[in-house]
Amino acid sequence: MRNLSVVIALVAVLLISTAAHAAQQVTIDLDKLTPEAAAELMKLKKAAENPEPEMPTAEQLENYVDLGAKIGQAIAATCKELSVEVNEFVRTPVGMITMGLIIWKVAGTEIWGIVGGTSVWVVITLILMWSFHYFHMSKKVKGKEGDEWVRRYEFSDWTYEAWSAGIHLVCWAAITITCLVIVFYH
Repeated sequence: MRNLSVVIALVAVLLISTAAHAAQQVTIDLDKLTPEAAAELMKLKKAAENPEPEMPTAEQLENYVDLGAKIGQAIAATCKELSVEVNEFVRTPVGMITMGLIIWKVAGTEIWGIVGGTSVWVVITLILMWSFHYFHMSKKVKGKEGDEWVRRYEFSDWTYEAWSAGIHLVCWAAITITCLVIVFYH
């Protein structure tokens, strides 16, 4: 019971400190600044409130198109020199590595966010499910009179059990929201 209390206290402290840090606000008196500094600060504040997405210029887009065309031409030229069709080249280990590198260069960070966020969510959800199962579910024990269900962990009071279940739920919700942000907004 003492270990459970320590874990619950640690999780509560982490959640409260995170919420307190997120709610922190800085106030600056613009009257005490020079007019130039105040104008620059307001300009930065507006830029932070309404960030403009960086759109690639036509020149950058043209460079990307040229890069893709050159990669395709390089693969086709390599295949032609080797007297191999492109489809056959892609099936070879070198072709798979080449295509993998091209795909990673184009969409590597998005793939990493999806794989990383999903795998973290699965691992932590499994740990939370095991913990919930251990503390709140019964196990089947074979006895002399037949099978009976026995609780693995007995709480001293029903309120502790309710708090434990609530903390499991809050932790799962927090990790789910965090992983959703990692996967979809990475």
